[in-house]
Amino acid sequence: MDRRGFMRTTTAGLALALADPATAVGGAPPASAGSGRVPRIGVLGESNPLAWLFHSPRFELECRWAIDSGRRLMDLATELAALDVDALVAVGVRAARAAARVTTTIPIVFVIGGDPVAEGLIASVDKPSRNVTGLRLFSAAELAARRLALLRQTVSGITRLGVLGNPDNPLHAGALVATRRAADVHGIEVHVATIRIAGDRAEDVLLEAFMTLDRAGAEAVLVLPDALFSLHAKELVALAQAWRLPGVYPARSFADAGGLIALHGNSADVVRRVSGLVSQILGGASAASLPVQRLATLEVTINLKSAAALGLTLRPSLLAGADTILT
Repeated sequence: MDRRGFMRTTTAGLALALADPATAVGGAPPASAGSGRVPRIGVLGESNPLAWLFHSPRFELECRWAIDSGRRLMDLATELAALDVDALVAVGVRAARAAARVTTTIPIVFVIGGDPVAEGLIASVDKPSRNVTGLRLFSAAELAARRLALLRQTVSGITRLGVLGNPDNPLHAGALVATRRAADVHGIEVHVATIRIAGDRAEDVLLEAFMTLDRAGAEAVLVLPDALFSLHAKELVALAQAWRLPGVYPARSFADAGGLIALHGNSADVVRRVSGLVSQILGGASAASLPVQRLATLEVTINLKSAAALGLTLRPSLLAGADTILT
């Protein structure tokens, strides 16, 4: 069986919810449920966020991941649109752009970290006015301020911060500007190591990045959100530990892998909101009439084993503000 066939078979019957999306908005079943046709949802992204998938016999998922398949997002979006899916879920700005370019009729639900109006995806967050709606995560400025606050509580008197970014990620330019502005307020120098991870050179590329930060005298590392970085979370965390750099990471998976601190959204809340929007669309609502939602809270996960390995004694106030402490 080829990879596409394997993905289709193993994800058939999965749905974007923690509970059946048919009950996510008032218990009304999808409009197509009465016809005996199982709704088909297309999911498009750069990597495969399997944690977002939950088994449900009421849905059939068609998943396409650019990094996993080595194909372009536009090609994958075109392929999904040709399958006559009932809705498209696009994870990330680039996936959302690709989906919006290939169809003006299939409802699209995005999950992005940028401003959907500024990105040209919608006309207004209250009235999208086209076939696109979704969930907006935190702004670059908000995230930069929170990340810097965590680092300043972790590394007393920090003056040099290392940042890992991907020049191919369209969100990273804005994130770096916001990080520098937030750092300037506290007299912190920002040193960026850019990473383009390609195939079996991943370990070498990551090592070169950390050597760059070491030469700059970085006292801590901030890892920006990126699908490629998430795929190599264990390697990134291991190198940060080897270079004795306390780090703030963009997802809980980094803390689970041994990273010191993760600042991240509540995945259950994200799933609930996305599945709710999909359910409303399947129930007959127009994407153009559904206001874009915004994630309201961020969570902090701290790994105490990582702190001990780095020789850090974390402040009680930092620990008290954590949502999850891994021991």
